[in-house]
Amino acid sequence: MRIETTADATAFRAAAGPLLAEDPLRHTVIGTAAAAGAAPGRPGPLFLTVRADDGTVVGVAMHTPGYHAYLGAMPSVAIGPVAEAVLAAVPDNDGVEGAAEDALAFARHWVGVCGGGYRLERRLRLYRLGAPRRPVGVPGAPRRAGPADVALCAEWLAAFRTEVGMSGPLPDRAELAARIGSGRWWLWEHDGERVALVAHQAPTDGWSRIAPVYTPPHARGHGYAAALTAHVSVLLAERGSGVCLFTDLDDPVPNRIYPRVGYLPVRDFATYVFD
Repeated sequence: MRIETTADATAFRAAAGPLLAEDPLRHTVIGTAAAAGAAPGRPGPLFLTVRADDGTVVGVAMHTPGYHAYLGAMPSVAIGPVAEAVLAAVPDNDGVEGAAEDALAFARHWVGVCGGGYRLERRLRLYRLGAPRRPVGVPGAPRRAGPADVALCAEWLAAFRTEVGMSGPLPDRAELAARIGSGRWWLWEHDGERVALVAHQAPTDGWSRIAPVYTPPHARGHGYAAALTAHVSVLLAERGSGVCLFTDLDDPVPNRIYPRVGYLPVRDFATYVFD
């Protein structure tokens, strides 16, 4: 077994594409990052592949500057070597995210090598869309975000990431404007007021991931985000894409709402940070 690293997203997809496609839901974050490449003016992710003795790719991981290490599928015996490869390449890496059991094993190995401790930062659940169900009776209507919404979307994106405890740099206004211009950012309006935001990633290996989902505090409790999520989910499904999203397991609201609009649980993930 050997670990290879590359910053070339195209080369990574050429090598790891079959493994990513075997379980595109588990690999939605890594697959999206590899398909998107680096944002203009920013360093891109470092991708890691685990190769068996016969050269077959049997595991993947990545590290994006400003974020924690991120684990894809891999044999359990590879977790320690992957942790050491991340340490060699990114010695200031400060955490790990992945399937719950793998992230814990990585964290234990990391502190065993580096010392210090680790703590659980977030527990996440990955959902996939089953049979979509639109809520009824929610006042207002959806529309795509446009250039006039960039400032508000930037404000809400920052608020969303603060609330859920996400690390990493925010996109600058030009980058966010480009994302909005792609047509993948949506708003719910009621009585002329923008009251909820939902965006989705470009499809990768047949799946689109919804994120972020945000309602400002004063507009919560009316079903706006649920209705908008359902609307966007139906549109994506009608185009032939699978749809998925993550929730914070410690927040009961989304874990109650998303099953009501047709989402089914897939797998639990966890984020650990190092002290």
